[in-house]
Amino acid sequence: WSDLSNMAFDPNYALFRVTEGPTNCLYPNPSSRAAHGSDSSILFQFLGRILGKALYEGITIQPEFAHFFLSFLRGDYNFLHMLPDLSTMDPTL
Repeated sequence: WSDLSNMAFDPNYALFRVTEGPTNCLYPNPSSRAAHGSDSSILFQFLGRILGKALYEGITIQPEFAHFFLSFLRGDYNFLHMLPDLSTMDPTL
């Protein structure tokens, strides 16, 4: 698990980006398709399954995801509610 998470959540691997500021939280890289081609969606599906299995088994996961990304996953994607979360991505916003 540690080798897989180190590789998959490394920003240099281009699946995820890191937020600006002191928190360094991860969110999906919108241009991951340029780095991985059509395999990017397969890689995200695989990582989703791995993270789901880790949560099911009670394994603590290494990456800390950005608040706006987690809100979107929960279904809180009302754009009026997402505007304050954008400051977690870029403090200048």
